[in-house]
Amino acid sequence: MSIFSAANKRNSEEIYGIPRDASVPNQGNTWHANSLPNLFPTGSVEVVKWGGYCIQWDFVHSFDKRDKRLGGIITEFTGLDGKLYNEQNPGAPLRKGAVALKYDIDPGHIGSGSNNDIIIYRYADVILSMAEILNELYGPTKESLSYFNMIRPRTGLPNMEMPASKDAFRDSIFIERGHEFLFTSS
Repeated sequence: MSIFSAANKRNSEEIYGIPRDASVPNQGNTWHANSLPNLFPTGSVEVVKWGGYCIQWDFVHSFDKRDKRLGGIITEFTGLDGKLYNEQNPGAPLRKGAVALKYDIDPGHIGSGSNNDIIIYRYADVILSMAEILNELYGPTKESLSYFNMIRPRTGLPNMEMPASKDAFRDSIFIERGHEFLFTSS
């Protein structure tokens, strides 16, 4: 189950999250209200949508096409008006970039709030921090690379080979952090 699912409460990946309850006024997670364009279809779930957050197209293109994390990035959709929106035909909904879906749409969504906990700190941040710390201390080593590669199976990407230098590994960790923690505190 996704850490970003409303049904997920305190799985082993979450270190710190803020519980949300859409049935209590001002206590729902407003991610979808902030990220979904008003023309984005949400099925039978009624969601207030303002569409402020987006992912710049250049950053979307930095992902490997095999990366499963792309599933939380909407690059194309047929709007409620019946028109197809994508990078080539962005219209108002995608003019600044792709949609950051991130959290699964909660069937219990009420107005602008959902029951999805707001994830602040995750185990993946600890793992990538270890890779980064070891690289900064000793350069790329088998141990630092093993921490980095702990993230890879879940993404659908193969393990990375030993980087050529400390700087090259630092760059890889930086990119991985961007892909892993897109629109999160950690």
